[in-house]
Amino acid sequence: MDGRRRRGWWRPRALTGAVVAAAVLVPMTVAALDGRGNALERFVQSGGGAWVTSPSQGLVSLIDGPSEQVVAGIRLHAQDHELDVVQSGSSAYLADTTDGTVARIDGATDEVTDPIRFTPAGGGLTVLRNADVVYVLDPARRTASSVDPRSLRVRRALSLAAQPGPGQAVVDDSGRLWVIDRTSGALTWFDPDKHVDAGAHAAASRLVLVEGRPVLVDTTTGSVRTLGDAGVARNASCLDVRSSDDVHLLGSRTRAEVFAAVPATGTVVVASVDHDDCSRFIQVADPDATFGALAQSGRFVFVPVTSTGRTRVIDTTDDRIVGTFDLAAPGHDVELIDKDGLVFYNDRDGSDAGVLRLDGDTWRASHALQKYDPTTGKAAAIVTPEPQAPATAAPAAPTPGPSRAPAPAPSRSASHRPPSTVVPAPSRTPRPGGTTRPGGGTHQGGDAGPVVGALTLAPVPAVLGGSVTISAPAQNADGATWTWSLSRPGGPVLATASSVGTMSATLPYTGGADFVVTLTVRTARGTATATPLAFTADPAPYVQVTSVTADATTYTLGQTVHLSATTTGAPPGTAFNWSYQSDVGNGFIQTTTDYAPITFTPGAAGSYQITLELLTPDGAMNAGTTTFVVGLPCSASPDAIAVGTGTLDVSSGSANLGLTAPGGCVGGFDVTFEMPGWLQVSPSTVTVPAGQSTSVTVTRAGTPPVDGDNGLALYLTSNGGSGPAVSIFANIPPTSAGPDSCTMPGGPLRAVTTFWNDGDLAGLTGTLTIGGQRFPITNINPTQPTSFRALVDTTTIAGATQYTVVARDRYGARSAPYHGTLC
Repeated sequence: MDGRRRRGWWRPRALTGAVVAAAVLVPMTVAALDGRGNALERFVQSGGGAWVTSPSQGLVSLIDGPSEQVVAGIRLHAQDHELDVVQSGSSAYLADTTDGTVARIDGATDEVTDPIRFTPAGGGLTVLRNADVVYVLDPARRTASSVDPRSLRVRRALSLAAQPGPGQAVVDDSGRLWVIDRTSGALTWFDPDKHVDAGAHAAASRLVLVEGRPVLVDTTTGSVRTLGDAGVARNASCLDVRSSDDVHLLGSRTRAEVFAAVPATGTVVVASVDHDDCSRFIQVADPDATFGALAQSGRFVFVPVTSTGRTRVIDTTDDRIVGTFDLAAPGHDVELIDKDGLVFYNDRDGSDAGVLRLDGDTWRASHALQKYDPTTGKAAAIVTPEPQAPATAAPAAPTPGPSRAPAPAPSRSASHRPPSTVVPAPSRTPRPGGTTRPGGGTHQGGDAGPVVGALTLAPVPAVLGGSVTISAPAQNADGATWTWSLSRPGGPVLATASSVGTMSATLPYTGGADFVVTLTVRTARGTATATPLAFTADPAPYVQVTSVTADATTYTLGQTVHLSATTTGAPPGTAFNWSYQSDVGNGFIQTTTDYAPITFTPGAAGSYQITLELLTPDGAMNAGTTTFVVGLPCSASPDAIAVGTGTLDVSSGSANLGLTAPGGCVGGFDVTFEMPGWLQVSPSTVTVPAGQSTSVTVTRAGTPPVDGDNGLALYLTSNGGSGPAVSIFANIPPTSAGPDSCTMPGGPLRAVTTFWNDGDLAGLTGTLTIGGQRFPITNINPTQPTSFRALVDTTTIAGATQYTVVARDRYGARSAPYHGTLC
């Protein structure tokens, strides 16, 4: 066992012989937590064992599925700490929220690395990962760290601009981190650049993964919406919950569905994503039940009812309950982990764990496995690490700008190298008569034979899918035959070479990250064998579509669309799959194994979304989209421009007329106007783009023929064809209708009657002015609507005899003054 692995705070002593034997005989590759962090709600299947915790005991145990046994246990110096496990292949990440630390359990050795502190004690630590990236979130400080999956060294420190609560952060299958702020509802995501949509969603919104893509669940409105690559939420689908329901959510990885366990009703309700259907429900418990985190295995959904200690199994093909298991005491926290058709269960509050296995169409439970003796607390297959103070997460190295995979930060000490650092393999035993040479190799033959030094690797770290060069110094090697070999440890040979001094090779993307290089140098005087060089390569940079573009945003039917894209991290053999979605249907365009721009000629008019999906040989996937519109030219459209009103009132002098162009065509509508001389339109011509709106100003420039509605006075034409007509309501000031009259009703009063013409006599008002005094004129005779009378008190006018009358209509237009003599 390599001593380099045994370091730090949880330094295990040697396992017992029984445990070592179990570890050797049973392959224990553990499921990877898919973007769910500490909630352990959804997993990718990858092996036959799972790491589980017993927080009250400070214990981590390894359950082997095929043998249904506890095959390893690690006692931590963390009793009663809040511990969570994030599975990662045969290994796992151990998150201690109490201390704010993360450590890695090595599945090959069952040993635990140094814990690294990422958050203050009790700060709400969360670990999220997918196959390529690992993030450690510090919600209290609104930060995250992208860390090396093996060494946990910080690759990049991120400011989240958000403080996520439970269920408000995920990592999708493309490696993008998505976070909701629990106070403002702001959405933040990294692809790898940072994007923020401030205040876009409800603060109580949560995130789940559905078929590997982020889906926003808003329990306040009862809706689910898929988030596109640009952070845009698509059309909402219903989720039959109330804002007061404290639901447990699970996104399906096999179908476009979200499951929600509702304690108030004791049901699991199902929402169809991107399809507005929420009619399905399954009754799994009595109302006011409590639930744990849901899990999925194939078509089956597992629902732990913690208030009863029972777990229900739902067959989602027909929504039947096909299994019920008593896995824990009522009130205990039951954790479910699915792998390779098995479902592991763990009573986090008790000593029991076990395996659920599908036998034909029936799920069966193993006998309960004891992680520890509930009476004495003695653990099964125990290893007790030596206590050590946790280190603090190393800061990210400065980079000149955003980078998807920044270089790892410097290690904490010279002895703590990252796992990808080159490590010599165990020396081979010299053959009889051989002698050890500098560099740890062996030499066979006389003293004048070749001597080979230590093998060196470049670059360090090596990367899966990348090229490496191995070099070796040699003496007495003139005319020698060099035999190089690159292989898996104990496995097949991947590449050979006979080049002198160096060997170059390309590491495969799949099959594992561990490699061994051997070298033998032969001359007539002897043979020298170098010490084999063992190294572990880092994961390849995750594949990403950074942009998809078309050469225009609108096209006429029959026009060719030129499509291009930019991508990163696509290894040889990656499939570039182009497809489209439109109003009239969906279809496949083409697939290539090397990137090249493509052309596409749509066969029908409509709105199009083009998707480029990358699929690597090892199954990693990422996609990007662009949109455009295809249609007939608007000049050929039978539709006409639409106006905002049938009657436009210009009584105040001018008014705006709204114009809206129909959609479904490409280009715009050229609009002109026909009108009488007393009207003006500005601008006199206008082009309205398809599907958009604008306005023109209509002004009364002269005297209209009618005081009021002038009928269809304004005509529009669009693209040379006749368009709508608009009635114009205009105003003319009142005019005098004839001579006045003056009578003396008695005493000092004089009655002056004037006569007026106007289109709206009911709204007419006016004043008679004489001797500095003003007297209103009013209509007091309904049989004579044009007559208006003013009563003048002669005692107030100091003997004046000449008066002036001015009339006003309801729009404020004034008549010319009318002059008369008082009787």
